[in-house]
Amino acid sequence: MPETSRQEIIKLPQTACRMELKTVTNYLANSIFLDGVDAVEVKRALASDVPEELHHAQLPGNRIQQLGGRIPGSLELNFDQQSLLPPEDPLNIVSVINGVVEAEQSTEELLPLRPRSTSGLHLPPLV
Repeated sequence: MPETSRQEIIKLPQTACRMELKTVTNYLANSIFLDGVDAVEVKRALASDVPEELHHAQLPGNRIQQLGGRIPGSLELNFDQQSLLPPEDPLNIVSVINGVVEAEQSTEELLPLRPRSTSGLHLPPLV
């Protein structure tokens, strides 16, 4: 496979890995920062989702490694996930819930592209 094709294929799991790592960071930040009685369940849900989201970042990371690419590090994350940043007001759980929905939709939009991008490369399934 030509090197440019391989590099193009590697870009997609790198993007997915970056997105998941940003989500992990924001879930963790919001699970600590939110305040108030109404925030208790949201904080608990976000904190319990951190390991799952971290696993989601490991999946494309494993694919990148299998393809011979480089996994993005902290300087390559470009934290641009505005909708999921902790709000100015720690009582504003609605903005965090909306950010979670937007982050999940962004990731889902990327998922259908993954299998086609690596077709023809006989790789083991992501586990």
